[in-house]
Amino acid sequence: MEAKIKEIINKYKNIDWAKFNRFSDTVKDYVAYSKVVEKHRIELGFSDIDKALFGIRPGEVVYIVSPTSVGKTAIGMNIATHNSLNANGLILYFSLENTKYQLYERQLQLIEGKSTWQVEGEHTRANEDYIEEKEKALQKYDNIINVIYRIKLFELIPYIKACEELFKKEISLVIIDYAQLIVHSGSRYEKISDIAESIKEVSLHLELPIVVLSQVGRGKELEKDGLNIYSAKGSGEIENSAQIYLTLEQIKEAKTGEIDNSVIKDFEDKKIDLLKLKVHKKKRGEFAESVVIMNRTSLKMLEYHKKPLVEFEQEPV
Repeated sequence: MEAKIKEIINKYKNIDWAKFNRFSDTVKDYVAYSKVVEKHRIELGFSDIDKALFGIRPGEVVYIVSPTSVGKTAIGMNIATHNSLNANGLILYFSLENTKYQLYERQLQLIEGKSTWQVEGEHTRANEDYIEEKEKALQKYDNIINVIYRIKLFELIPYIKACEELFKKEISLVIIDYAQLIVHSGSRYEKISDIAESIKEVSLHLELPIVVLSQVGRGKELEKDGLNIYSAKGSGEIENSAQIYLTLEQIKEAKTGEIDNSVIKDFEDKKIDLLKLKVHKKKRGEFAESVVIMNRTSLKMLEYHKKPLVEFEQEPV
């Protein structure tokens, strides 16, 4: 398998993606593109945000910027899981920080509502029947393909094309967790600039929606008025290259009247985290923000609409 992957990746390394177009030549191409958009438009899984943005289209880059330990990987996994049951193709998840075992634990956390300790304990005692049951149940999420590797910029397209060729299916969504961990030998400014521009070019050339998770700049966690479009590391380059830009941050105080009393109690008892997901830049639609409840045990994220909670359309394993 490893030799086959290397062979496919090398085949796509030196492709020239430059194109020249006239408007009259684009009519037929646009008809085909509109059908691709209709088929491959994806959602983040938060109804207020998705309704405001009319979904994410192929060729668009979405940045979700968040401080450390707020839930970057959690929201990435929630988005992947939501789309795994709705997308027509593969979801390619570049995990630049976590191992395949950590992602596996988080996936079971999300769909079974268990802690990592419970997941680990059950597998320690696993018998053949248990293993067979888990393998069968998790097959419904087999369209999520995890790449556990610190990719370099020039490897993005080869890995995307290799994934499609190996698994005989088109990719509907790419998630990068997270941008600052892409390998780059240049200066800090060159790194952020090259990463942002390269991801944008990949999205445009391959007509793929790409969700990029990103850290905030140093000290930005302490901003009094919350995160904004200038909060990301290398904010200028990311702001320019992102078609859609969101921030995810903690709500530090749950206020009666804005949040239901039962939710406030769970918040105060540390059972949940309250987060704010907010759109700061968009290509169409309206600006919006959502209150998101994250279960501290399972890391599952639910959008809060006072009553009831809007839950992802997914079945438990």
